[in-house]
Amino acid sequence: MARAWDDQLRTACTLFQLDQGWRGGKADGYPTQETWSQLW
Repeated sequence: MARAWDDQLRTACTLFQLDQGWRGGKADGYPTQETWSQLW
């Protein structure tokens, strides 16, 4: 069963993106291919 992309996941993703030094629109809490590449 797939889990919906909720506020808790978006917050975690935003914090990860900010930790990577991303700012502005790049740190929006929604994963892009670049986000997934950094995670894995």
